[in-house]
Amino acid sequence: MRTDLYTVTSIGDTASDLSIGTFCHESGHLLCRWPDLYDYGTAEREGDDFTSAGLGTYCAMAAGNNLGDGFLPSAVCVYLRRLVHWTHDVDISLPGVYEARQGEYDEALIYQNPQRRDIEYYLVENRTRAGFDSRLTSSGLAVHHCDIKGSTEFQNGTPVGHYQCALLQADGHLDLETNRNQGDGSDLFGPTLGTAVSHSSRPESLWWDGSESGLTLSATSPPGPVLTFRTGEQGVAGTLVTGDSAPGATIPEDDFGGLTDAITLQGQGTVRDLTVTIDIEHPRIGDLRVVLMAPSGRRDVIHNRTGGNTKNLRVTLDSQPPSLLAPLIGDAVPGSWKLRITDAVDSNTGVLREWSLAVRTGT
Repeated sequence: MRTDLYTVTSIGDTASDLSIGTFCHESGHLLCRWPDLYDYGTAEREGDDFTSAGLGTYCAMAAGNNLGDGFLPSAVCVYLRRLVHWTHDVDISLPGVYEARQGEYDEALIYQNPQRRDIEYYLVENRTRAGFDSRLTSSGLAVHHCDIKGSTEFQNGTPVGHYQCALLQADGHLDLETNRNQGDGSDLFGPTLGTAVSHSSRPESLWWDGSESGLTLSATSPPGPVLTFRTGEQGVAGTLVTGDSAPGATIPEDDFGGLTDAITLQGQGTVRDLTVTIDIEHPRIGDLRVVLMAPSGRRDVIHNRTGGNTKNLRVTLDSQPPSLLAPLIGDAVPGSWKLRITDAVDSNTGVLREWSLAVRTGT
């Protein structure tokens, strides 16, 4: 008897371990001819000698085989399952509400590039912490940008230097590409009232050549057995959404908590332009710190104890760079926008008379 194809695989550090992670990973190579979805690092390959994390813990063919000390490896990502025809396609290009089921390993929710069909596309899957993903680093909706002509060595995110399967990390930090970690708790998309992914979000949904893909994901639900999301343009680009508040509220003195007032915006889409107007009565604005907080949790300090003995803070700011508000461009519009004012000194009393927001939307 003779065999030409075989593998010898570690099953732990000792004979009593019998851990399955490495066995699953190496069997993926042998049985399915799956590639490694991690970067070989300083071993120069394909013109790249930088280390990155590839797909990190989000696939058993990357670092996911090591979860739970190798006893609880993560599932194989939908990109690889689709390559070996384990899945049937569900086209999410038409606007509507879709469901992603945790553990539905024979389904691929796909958004194709019509110019590079079956070469470049987006895949969406539910990676809630359960079952094979019980030890996953994050929990929620995974969005993969796939290109079968890409390479796990190319972490630059450029038209000619990109991963074959890149995870759009919800926090926009690119920790996998820069090798900061193998994945963290903010990589997958959790519950989002407005737009989670679009051409102007961070990360954005462009094709690798920089052209518009048209993919917009919004209204994502919390992690669970069934996770819902909406595709398609949310609202009309260029729509003006406004809100105002006139609380006439006293600003607590020498109080770390300060005063927080909220304006709820009902529009859809993402922020293309943002204008905020503030009217605060105070005998010394150098005592004040003013922070604008978006529904996403992102915040901007728009006044930080400057102005000395100047009376009253009456200001209108827009988001055109290099404005302090520029980082909020691309954030989701709908939800509760908050203004927090703190007074560092207990000798002067101030009042928030009124404030307003005006947002011009993108898609």
